[in-house]
This record gives sequence, structure tokens and C-alpha cells, in this order.
Amino acid sequence: MFKELKTHKNGARAGILTTRTTPVKTPFFMPVATRGAVKILEPSEVAGTGAQVLLENTYHLHIAPGEKLVKKLGGLHKFSAWSGPILTDSGGFQVFSLAHVRKITEEGVTFKDPASGQQIILTPEKSMQIQYDLGSDIIMAFDDLTGLDPSKAKVREEEAVERTRRWLLRSIAEFKRLTAGTPKTKRPLLFGIAQGGLNKKLRQKSVKFVQSTEVDGLAIGGLSVGEGTRQMHDMLEFLATL
Repeated sequence: MFKELKTHKNGARAGILTTRTTPVKTPFFMPVATRGAVKILEPSEVAGTGAQVLLENTYHLHIAPGEKLVKKLGGLHKFSAWSGPILTDSGGFQVFSLAHVRKITEEGVTFKDPASGQQIILTPEKSMQIQYDLGSDIIMAFDDLTGLDPSKAKVREEEAVERTRRWLLRSIAEFKRLTAGTPKTKRPLLFGIAQGGLNKKLRQKSVKFVQSTEVDGLAIGGLSVGEGTRQMHDMLEFLATL
């Protein structure tokens, strides 16, 4: 799935990530196409920048137009007029960004859409089902993402790491069910997400757990959510050594 081509002395790597759509060169930047399109740009213009992968959002696409319609239209690639790989966020970011209109339980997260008042329930299983129906090439496990409010961080970081661990196992089980019988070269990739805020012990614990599971890759979650640039860089440098 990943072939390392060159490693710099500082640990930075260049390589090839193989997806069921096309291989992509790493590292790469993903333009944000939340609802299936990069704002103010045509797909050809996005491709013209050299972008290889689009980042789209499970939560927002589920609300409108809905994964069933996207699937009926031929999946995200036809819907977005994009031939390269597509990565979908699991909806976990909305656990943080829509904290004022959501309630977290062990089962999942219930949101109240600010625009319509509609109630949306996301669970690890539901997130996997939506992303699978959308036709994503890189599916993200559903996670519990917390902000970095110093007055609440310690309790929420520990809670988020443990819940993210349990939700990852449920995400993996549902992903296996959905892709049963599909050749590995034809199925999407599944990435687990490590949480832990700015707590290095929690981060290490979370990363090691994700690495111990049957996922295709690991994503670092819970950064760029209120911490300073120096804090973010410090954590990324620490995580690169794990």
C-alpha cells in the first residue's frame, strides 16, 4: 500500500501511497471539498494546481445531498467530477466544531443541524456506512475529537482517547462487514485516528493502540483546534518518533 522512496535525515519521507483509484506521491496536500466541490474552482482548475487527493466531509454530505443520492449518481468521483482519490473525514471533526449543537454518548453523537433543525445521529457504524456508500477511497474511523480548552482539556482528552479507541474497534468491525469478499486492491483504505491533545503520554498510548489494529494507516487528530503553532509543531515532532 505504501512504498517509501526516500527518507531525509530529519525523518521526513517521500513515497507512493497506492489507493484503489490511483497511486499518489507523498507527502501531498488535500484541497478541502467539504460538500463535493472546492469553492470557486472547477475540478479541472483544482487538478491544475497539482492536487492529487480531495478531502470531503461525511457529515455535510450526509445532510445534503445524502449518500444514497450520491451513490445513485455514481459515487463521489462522478458527483465531484474528480478522477483521483477522495478521502472522507468521518464526521469526527464536527464533534468538536459543532459542540454547541451535539450530545455525545457511548453509542455515538446526536447533532441538531443549525440550518434545518434536523436531528442527525452518527455512530461508528453509521459513519462507515455513509463513507462506503459515498464511494470514498480513504475512509476515516469515527473518533471523539476534543478542543484544547485548558480548563477542560485533561478530563476530555482522557475521555476522548478511550472513546476513540472503542469507536475504532467498532469502525473496523463495520468496515470489515461492508467490504467482506472485496479484493484488497478494490476496497477503500481505512485509517485509524490518534487523539490525546497535547498530552504526550496519552498521544503515545493512542498511537500505539491504532498501530496494533488492522487499519491501513494512522491519522493524527486533535491538532489545529486552538493550540499555538509552536505547540502543534512540538507535538508533531514527538509523534514522528513513535
